[in-house]
Amino acid sequence: MLFAVPPALALGGLFDAHEKHVTQRVGPLEVHAEIPQRVRQNRYALLQVDLVNRGPEATQAEVAISPEYLREAIAVEMTPSPRRAWAADVGEIEPGGRARVLLQFQADGAGPHEGVLRVRDQSGEEARIELSTFVFP
Repeated sequence: MLFAVPPALALGGLFDAHEKHVTQRVGPLEVHAEIPQRVRQNRYALLQVDLVNRGPEATQAEVAISPEYLREAIAVEMTPSPRRAWAADVGEIEPGGRARVLLQFQADGAGPHEGVLRVRDQSGEEARIELSTFVFP
């Protein structure tokens, strides 16, 4: 009976990748984040952050992911390239313009992985989004 549980869970979609969508505002920026909620160990996961400038003037921003979220990840790649540990400048965003930050990583270390996504606008105002991804063996 116990051997039937993992296949039943797999058929039910429990082990499929799922994303959580979060939207916040920081200054003139609208922040949309797609956060992986569940991923299989040794599979790739993608964290996507889209920024939209809703203000009347151009602005700049920094997107940072706390290192503890990636502590057990391997093959981590961030676009645009980080200028320091998992923090990237997105450059100037014109009014109505968009910028995207992608973080792709190979999930390792079964269990919960938690951290924080921070988006700081040029005035220093900051949006803080909790990250939580569960890695299944």
